[in-house]
Amino acid sequence: MSQTSTLPKSHKEREWLFGKAIQTRIPKGGHARFESYSDECLELASLEADQPRNGWGTAAMNIITQTADEFKINLMVIPAGINKAASESLENFYRRFGFEGEDALHRSHQ
Repeated sequence: MSQTSTLPKSHKEREWLFGKAIQTRIPKGGHARFESYSDECLELASLEADQPRNGWGTAAMNIITQTADEFKINLMVIPAGINKAASESLENFYRRFGFEGEDALHRSHQ
């Protein structure tokens, strides 16, 4: 989908199309799960690599953010690790992709 004029106006329809696109675009080696957070935002509920620290998460986030921009989807994530250091590491990771805020990080489509 290259022209935004062909996108449905309904957020729910764009959300559905975004989900279908992510299924085909995200690299093998892990999974991402999304949940509808509001009428304006989609939550990245989980992002898990089969083998952490091998670049899969970065590759997946590049695709996720590019696809969110394409489909005009705002994203939200709550960076919750197993301890404070892990949560801070996750927060820094998501900030590299344009997420901003406190506690729940938000990224508006470009």
